[in-house]
Amino acid sequence: MNEQTTFSALVTGIPPGVHGPDLHQGESRLQFLIRYHPNEWKNFSEWVGEELGLLESERKWLFAQDPALMNCSQIVPHITRWANMRLPAHWRTLPCLACG
Repeated sequence: MNEQTTFSALVTGIPPGVHGPDLHQGESRLQFLIRYHPNEWKNFSEWVGEELGLLESERKWLFAQDPALMNCSQIVPHITRWANMRLPAHWRTLPCLACG
């Protein structure tokens, strides 16, 4: 594989025949990621709780995926970053290319 092949795959996206994750009925991608990476979600919820100074009860709600806390404008950017680092996307590849 050369640089041109790698860049081509980056630009064209997922090849035909490759399908996305097997979500349970009614499950969001975030819920899938939490189900697929439970230990990482636990570590993340503990870290973000300390980082943002959340109360112990709020940390438990975050770990339990409480919808009210999951939509808090203070927490959403952290959750978005956590999820994007685990999804097959260009989100984590492009910053690495920029650093070069």
